[in-house]
Amino acid sequence: WGTTLLGMQKYGSAEEKANIAMAINRSPEALDLKSKINKASTARDYDAEINDLASDIDNSIAQGELVGAWNSIAALSTKVTKQSSKDILASRKAAVLEKVKAVYADGITAYNEEDYDEAKGKFRTVIKIDANYEQAQAYLDRTNNKIRALSGEE
Repeated sequence: WGTTLLGMQKYGSAEEKANIAMAINRSPEALDLKSKINKASTARDYDAEINDLASDIDNSIAQGELVGAWNSIAALSTKVTKQSSKDILASRKAAVLEKVKAVYADGITAYNEEDYDEAKGKFRTVIKIDANYEQAQAYLDRTNNKIRALSGEE
């Protein structure tokens, strides 16, 4: 699959498959594929692929994989040069930040319903995207305290 994805110039997906293959068995084929992906991606024109890349980010957002989408946006922001590409990434960044508000609200709801594991996951997601989100950090601290208290650790 990795070789097919490499041929389709879907380097991120190809690298994902190569990493899986290497985790299972560090075979010469997996190492060769990883090397080919690295060479191809360094010569890559991210501006020419921005619509496909933005579509991948949109899919991540739609699937609730906000941290992955955020990390992709951050990585691509250093690789695109055209203003139109930067604008596309900025719109995806705004979409992630909008979704983060909903995740934070879901975290508060889970906390109020005493579903502390769910709340913890929500607040951690928010903080992974915006480490300066003080309210999320405060709720995460409260949530961790509740979890410790309920488990008898305090």
